[in-house]
Amino acid sequence: MEKKKVEKQKKKAEEKIHWRKIGKEEFRQVDEIVREQTGLPNKQIHLQKMEFKSDGRTEYRLCYYMRKNTTSIYRFQRFTTFVPKVDFEAILKEAHSKGWF
Repeated sequence: MEKKKVEKQKKKAEEKIHWRKIGKEEFRQVDEIVREQTGLPNKQIHLQKMEFKSDGRTEYRLCYYMRKNTTSIYRFQRFTTFVPKVDFEAILKEAHSKGWF
């Protein structure tokens, strides 16, 4: 009986994670590390752990979000980012402590 309850809870948790589709690939974000960039309080650096539905592989996405001074809402930025060494090292250290690699 307990096993069924655990499986049901696990399934419910998985349903909350939304699958996204780009082209033929479906993926979802299963974990994330967020760090405010040193010296830029309006910029957040995100390292996202992604799982692909087709074969279950894991890949990582490094991206950033910005907000205007007048708002508290961060918006995804589609361009490549530069990351200071101190921030990059901290992000990798946290990913390692989470057992990502």
